[in-house]
Amino acid sequence: MVGLTRWYCIGSSAALLSTLPCQQFVTSISAPNRGYRNDPALAFIHGYTERRGPGTNCLQDYRSQLKGIRVEPEDAGGTTTQACEDEENDIKLDNQQHRDGLMRNFCIIAHVDHGKSTLADRFLELTKAVQPHEIQGQYLDNMELERERGITIKLQSALIKYTYPKDGKTYSLNLIDTPGHIDFNHEARRSIAACEGAILVVDGTKGIQAQTVTTSMIAIESGLKLIPVVNKIDVPFCDYDAAAADLTTIFDFKEEEILMASAKEGFGITEILDAVVERVPPPKIDVEKPFRALVFDSQYDPHRGVVSYVRVADGAIKKLDDVLFLGHNLEARVTAVGVMMPELREQDQLRSGEVGWLCCNTKDPSKVAVGDTVVLKSAVKEGGVEPLVAFEPAKPSVFAGLYPCDGTDYMKLSGALDKLKLNDHSLVFEPSESSIAGHGFKCGFNGLLHLDVTVQRLQREHDVGVIVTSPSVPYLCHLKNGKQITVSDAAHWPDDGMVKLAEEPWTNVTIRIPGE
Repeated sequence: MVGLTRWYCIGSSAALLSTLPCQQFVTSISAPNRGYRNDPALAFIHGYTERRGPGTNCLQDYRSQLKGIRVEPEDAGGTTTQACEDEENDIKLDNQQHRDGLMRNFCIIAHVDHGKSTLADRFLELTKAVQPHEIQGQYLDNMELERERGITIKLQSALIKYTYPKDGKTYSLNLIDTPGHIDFNHEARRSIAACEGAILVVDGTKGIQAQTVTTSMIAIESGLKLIPVVNKIDVPFCDYDAAAADLTTIFDFKEEEILMASAKEGFGITEILDAVVERVPPPKIDVEKPFRALVFDSQYDPHRGVVSYVRVADGAIKKLDDVLFLGHNLEARVTAVGVMMPELREQDQLRSGEVGWLCCNTKDPSKVAVGDTVVLKSAVKEGGVEPLVAFEPAKPSVFAGLYPCDGTDYMKLSGALDKLKLNDHSLVFEPSESSIAGHGFKCGFNGLLHLDVTVQRLQREHDVGVIVTSPSVPYLCHLKNGKQITVSDAAHWPDDGMVKLAEEPWTNVTIRIPGE
């Protein structure tokens, strides 16, 4: 695997060479082909590792030196990465940036626990999008359940400003952190729809895993530019060469495209952001066309009402504009627009290519659907405005009944499910009645974890305790009269005399195992 290994050293001065044995040189990241800034320490390590032969990882021998060490990376030109300090500039994307293509929309995709959220933390830290005293582990995982379980459940977005060292220009990068568990795959699909590129993170200790392949295929089919990153190189049993070999074999990446990083220790972060600027294409913009935006997520705010997260395809939108949500034919007036920093911040307008949010003081969550297209009301009257391609409807794989513990909480449960549906597009439910539990809802989920998380969110976020029936899967019944019906509840199973054939779900599985 010639050319795949990056070398590391601690310190960057000739004095360090005279005071420490060579085995102790480990830390600030540099690739052999990025130059050594006339630094004898870096040049020494490079020569040492070259003598050992290509494919040798310095860290593998000297891992113990990494613990507790954090050095901010430097760029190849010798100037430290600058972040935009002015708060006004942090919020607004000026006209010049918009015209010059200094904007990138990208997401982070990976299998569960491969380091997506930790990598997002390092981006926020390096670009000073979040103040140092506010930084905490998995900052974008702001749901209590996410922190408890150590997984990302909801996609989260943040606009960060990054000064690219090669041209000195400040770029606006819209970062979207996505879930890695298959039960929340629909969240990843929506994130991908708002981006032109994706960072594909692979755990160097585990290699490519199931969700890595699944989500990557979705991104490739959507035309996204992928940036492969092997993470967790600080772990003693990390096998970078094996992970890189799998990336080249399965996804046909070139060896020089693959980056290495330790999100935990902060290595390789600048190189990844450089790659986002260099490889991810800027969004196509057309501010002259009538405004159109795709709703890729939403949430309910007690004060603002429904807040819709949008990717603007054409035109521009500003406060007090009259808009139409095409899916439900909802007419509304925009009360605020803005971006995620990652908290919601207002700005004057959103323009073509940008990712942001808008609210219209809509109090009924059922009127706003993920995948809907928002347009200017005036443009609809003039004709010629087509809806954007919506997301495919969710297809639940597990069904269960949810009934309020207190029978008088039926309406409260109904409202809570409506609000959850706002930012959980894969949740499906309809009214149901049980002779034992009373009135409730039959709900469809992507899996048992999705079911468990939904029940927990109802309890914690909406103070609604529920009784959960035994989960079941949908069956396809072929009736003797020629009709086909889908049955997901034993109470609705037809008489045996009417059923000609019953089919249950099967999964076509591909299992990849290491070769001998």
